Amino acid sequence: MDDKMNDVINEVQKKLGEEYEVKRVEVMKNNDTKLKGIQVRRKDMNVAKICYWTSESVDEIVAVINRSLFPKFDCEINLEKLKDRIVYTLVNADSNKSRLKTIPYRLLKGTDLAITYKLIIDIDFNATASSDVTNALIEHLGVTENDLYTFATKNTQKLYAPSIMSLTDIVSKIDNQSQEDVSNTPETIFVLTNFKKHFGASCILYPDVLKNFCIEKNMDGVYMIPSSVHEFLLLVMDKEYVNCGYVKQMIKEANRESLEKEDVLSDNLYYYNAVNDAVSIVE
Repeated sequence: MDDKMNDVINEVQKKLGEEYEVKRVEVMKNNDTKLKGIQVRRKDMNVAKICYWTSESVDEIVAVINRSLFPKFDCEINLEKLKDRIVYTLVNADSNKSRLKTIPYRLLKGTDLAITYKLIIDIDFNATASSDVTNALIEHLGVTENDLYTFATKNTQKLYAPSIMSLTDIVSKIDNQSQEDVSNTPETIFVLTNFKKHFGASCILYPDVLKNFCIEKNMDGVYMIPSSVHEFLLLVMDKEYVNCGYVKQMIKEANRESLEKEDVLSDNLYYYNAVNDAVSIVE
């Protein structure tokens, strides 16, 4: 694989010319997942594009690069330019021990989750054009993790508005079912994400999103199933009817069998207490 990757890098370099730098990189992604990639950077720019290695041909990689070679981004790295582009994401603290050594974060009280930060690079705030905020970057900017949290709390909800839909409605749209077909189905599961459906699990951090949901459903709290880093499932059922052991087993099986490692958030089940406005792990 390494020989083929080197051959591809050399060929991409030839096709793009001397004004570009093409090299192999290894990127630490969520859950300490390491991915190999080919990084392409125009030598007069600070922003690079990475194509993750899946053994494509040279032409396929060049085509991907040419479709969106570089985001439209002012390369001047200063706080005034970047502070409105900082958002937060939610990841598992235990599964990101190596990665958390290199990035600023804070633990979400009562859980095994950590709040981390991303810099949105694309001028249109496209979720796919982003980069981790690193310890090196905040040192360069002269800011603290508290500053990041303040920026992100303002920016994330503004740029990635929350979305809550019943699973019934989602299934009916996918299957093109009529409303009559699903009208008798109890709405017990709701999907909480953002409108981009990208790192939408962080919507539980938005002020009043969970509290307002509980008020609307006339509940003192709600069980929260971590479907992935992109969404939570909200379980609208009285506590006495929820088999927590079964739900936790279901979460573990789904994480092992249905998700890529990079997308897993947690094996735990959570509960949001609307009275205390707090999230905790269900033991």
